[in-house]
Amino acid sequence: MLHRFGLSAALSLVLPTIALQAQEWDGLRSARGWARFDATGAATFYDSSSRQLITWMKEGGILSRIDLAKAEMAPERWVSDDEYTWIMAGATMKQISKTGQVLHTVTLPAEAADADFIPPNGIAISYRTLTPFIERRDIKSGSVAWTFGKKPKKGESTPRILHRIFRNDETNLVIVSRDDMFATVLDSKKGTALGQAVFTYNDGAPPQVSLGERDRGSVVWWWGKNVAFSALPASSVAGLNQKGLVLARMDFSASTLEFIPTGVTEDFSLAGIIEDKAALVAPNRGMVSIQVK
Repeated sequence: MLHRFGLSAALSLVLPTIALQAQEWDGLRSARGWARFDATGAATFYDSSSRQLITWMKEGGILSRIDLAKAEMAPERWVSDDEYTWIMAGATMKQISKTGQVLHTVTLPAEAADADFIPPNGIAISYRTLTPFIERRDIKSGSVAWTFGKKPKKGESTPRILHRIFRNDETNLVIVSRDDMFATVLDSKKGTALGQAVFTYNDGAPPQVSLGERDRGSVVWWWGKNVAFSALPASSVAGLNQKGLVLARMDFSASTLEFIPTGVTEDFSLAGIIEDKAALVAPNRGMVSIQVK
């Protein structure tokens, strides 16, 4: 079930940093941290050694680089299209030109937790808040188009990531929160709730999830399949009797849920689905793929 994008998983985890830096940057060996693959199979990663945002595709290699030396912050999240790039760290968001110049700086209402691009001109951001608070901002100006939920007051934030967001094939926004195994769907143009997607597991209620003090893992969309995958530590799902990271397959058409073992440890992160494989980023460096169905 565990596949490598052309190299063994073990190789990417043991290559020394010096050797990696001497080679051309390759997501298979060098990927690290948060990223989100889009429908084309491309994703953007932050390379801390070069202080660059690197957009990469498995078949096409490096598509673009943006030098962030002048940004004076290490990004935690980012959203870009062909023209604009925004990076986020804490409660600060900066627009960066293709040549690395800081064009705009925006103060956010709380620390950013998750982000996604909403075509043709939107940025969706969720925050480190106790209850869901989502904003859609204009990708050109950074101004707020709509908000969903109660805007947090000073001191109402949390260090944990409790709310994950992603867009679906209809470009609507989907929210999965805390220990929930259901999803809330928002109209991405208006910010109004369209309803909830509820799932059954083996014809019954989903098993209880208890993340404790851990962040809610990434949730990503499988393009064209009406399916999302949520990354969860197996130890947080009662009665599952599995180990390591599992992927909760959330089928929005059939309203069903199943859990797919990955064979990797709980500290891997889910970056997206490429064709029929889930891309998982290692906690130190490198990427592996897991067959999904």
